[in-house]
Amino acid sequence: MLSGWSTAGKLACPHCMEYSDAFSLPNGRKTSWFDNHRKFLPHNHPFRRNKNCFIKNKTISSQSPPTRSGTEILEHIDMLGLRKVTEAYADEINSNICKTSGCGWRKRSIFWDLPYWSTNLIRHNFDVMHIEKNVFENVFNTVMNIEGKTKDNIKAREDLAMFCRRKELEKNANGKYPKANYTLDKNGKQAVCEWVKNLKFPDGYVSNMGRCVDLKKYKLFGMKSHDCHVFMQRLIPIAFRNLMPTNVWEPLTELSLFFKDLTCTKLKEEDMRRLELEIPEILCKLERIFPPAFFDSMEHLPVHLPYEARIAGPVQFRWMYPYESSFVI
Repeated sequence: MLSGWSTAGKLACPHCMEYSDAFSLPNGRKTSWFDNHRKFLPHNHPFRRNKNCFIKNKTISSQSPPTRSGTEILEHIDMLGLRKVTEAYADEINSNICKTSGCGWRKRSIFWDLPYWSTNLIRHNFDVMHIEKNVFENVFNTVMNIEGKTKDNIKAREDLAMFCRRKELEKNANGKYPKANYTLDKNGKQAVCEWVKNLKFPDGYVSNMGRCVDLKKYKLFGMKSHDCHVFMQRLIPIAFRNLMPTNVWEPLTELSLFFKDLTCTKLKEEDMRRLELEIPEILCKLERIFPPAFFDSMEHLPVHLPYEARIAGPVQFRWMYPYESSFVI
């Protein structure tokens, strides 16, 4: 990241920084951001006191991470002694500082030399296009139970048994894991694929999505970022409505509407403040459904998107679509 903050591991979020509650999964061996969003809820929200639907026997009393000013961050970077990559022995010095301090900073960005950088309200920009695409792919591949891409595998179930109370998803007497209510059976996957195959759109609205359908393996492949954008915001509420339980379909629909409201061409401050209140609860509802392995950093970042939109404005001026469409291959 140009700001100098690391984008991997438990400190991947430049908003939460060291206030992140991400942890490593013993079996999946990946960083999970499961149960990281109850702290963003109102103090009296019942989810905060729930000991059964999230990490078992755990309640949340902490508040959301504070928003730091550029001046505070610059003072912290100077205190650590981080160097710009253009300075002598920068890589070695910065690496040692990162290891000893355990911070997420990897360098001193050259942008701090700009006189106005420390007064910027946002010194980085989350790309909504790629976040939305990654969230959609995680949701769709897990719901469709795509082999090799689903977040619901044997290791995920083993981690689920360690951290959560969900007896219905644990290994049964036959040594097998039962089908989850958030995945479709063969008939459901066939219905979704055939429906997508026969969909018709206005010219120029989306690419030929029917070409992405594999009716033998019941999956979608080769979808572009804009295809995922359209499917996430327009098709998910329709595609899964009659195929999934209500308690699964409703949070997915709320997530779809969240991205739809976030990417409007005109934004109102009160709408963004409303989304700031809604998205933590949506993510908590998803945490009650999917296993911890489902929640990588991309499932966490949407909690900060309404704040960035409220400060920096509509996303169509900040996402990657205009730039990637001009790339020549």
